Amino acid sequence: KQVSNFNQLLARGANAIALYPLAPNALRASLAKAKRQGVAVIGFNVTFTKSAQAPGYDAQIWEGRDAEAYLSVAEMARIAPGGKVVIVGIGAPVPAIKYLAQRYRFWAKKFGLQVIGEQDNPSDDIPGGRQAMSGLLGKYSDIDGVLAYNDESAVGSYTAARSAGRNDIKIIGINGSSLGISALDAGRVAAIIQVDAVNQGAQAAAGAYDVLTKQGGKLP
Repeated sequence: KQVSNFNQLLARGANAIALYPLAPNALRASLAKAKRQGVAVIGFNVTFTKSAQAPGYDAQIWEGRDAEAYLSVAEMARIAPGGKVVIVGIGAPVPAIKYLAQRYRFWAKKFGLQVIGEQDNPSDDIPGGRQAMSGLLGKYSDIDGVLAYNDESAVGSYTAARSAGRNDIKIIGINGSSLGISALDAGRVAAIIQVDAVNQGAQAAAGAYDVLTKQGGKLP
């Protein structure tokens, strides 16, 4: 779907495209075509280290997945010290989310938490989060906390835990959309790491402008 959308934008004469690559390898031909057409391409979370290459992209915005993992785990360690936690990831092989899960594990070890299990949300929505959490509850009876990759998975995990009579489980999600904030205000989740989506969009626009106008200056 993302490849189809990208190609449609190229056909419609887009001068710049900003995207979060969900399946990077599938986009190679489209990125090459964009390059030939002189289209500026700004990516989000294409790579995760300064040494990694991002061929086909003029620039990228780092959301800060490692920082999100750190903040999530640090808060979990504060509210459930030494606890046993599970990770709810995504079913699709999205590199940025898989990297996030790796960093959850890294920081959990540093903070003295024990990651006892991980299960993916197969549909990237609340029902999928509930399904993932139900599976985890069926395997582990001693879950203290949940580290979820987005608001929907956090809310879905809450509904599964509540149905199982486990209102004591601490749940932390990421994004900070209206869904996540309302769940936080209602006490359904313990914390939400809010992504700076507005600034990411501004940086992408600035990057595209810089590429298209060939100013070559260093962006703030």
